[in-house]
Amino acid sequence: MNTGEMIHMLRKNKGMSQLELAKNITTRRSIGEVEHGYKDLPYTTMIKIIQRLGISLSNFEEYRQGHQFSADQALINEFESISDTSEVKKMKSILKKARQLEEKSTLRYIHYIICVLDALIHVDTYNCDQLTNLVKPVWNELSTVSVWNHTDLFIINNLLYIFDFQTALRIGKKLLLNLTSMEIIMFYYKMLFILI
Repeated sequence: MNTGEMIHMLRKNKGMSQLELAKNITTRRSIGEVEHGYKDLPYTTMIKIIQRLGISLSNFEEYRQGHQFSADQALINEFESISDTSEVKKMKSILKKARQLEEKSTLRYIHYIICVLDALIHVDTYNCDQLTNLVKPVWNELSTVSVWNHTDLFIINNLLYIFDFQTALRIGKKLLLNLTSMEIIMFYYKMLFILI
């Protein structure tokens, strides 16, 4: 699969328009030209496009070269493509796949996805305590992780929507502290790279 086809497929899977993908990075026309194989974008622009698509550069390249994502990783990518809670049909489909994968998977995220999706699907029908009981185990585990990755942050973002205001505020404060420390670590890595 060439780069343009890959970008087109990922963009469609995310439900994004060319304009949404291009916003503040490049033009809609450039995205169209890349998807049709008429144009290549500068490396730094491609990195931003790939990040906006919610996939790591290594996964992008691996998939582009013909390797398939594992069922676990494909499910995580699909989960991360949910843009809002109105996509109930999509959430139910992902939840069904996650339940099928749960026993076979070694990734902790599959269980997290099940809990979060169950809560999001029922956000208008369950009371706050019921929703909290569904996702509290997820937060209890994630709160012990020292450095969160992209998937952790996506799940935490969904937890903020589900928890009551005070709990969401406490989680938000921890999230900001974690992100600040991650920025400091990245600064030191950049400095180390410059010195080498």
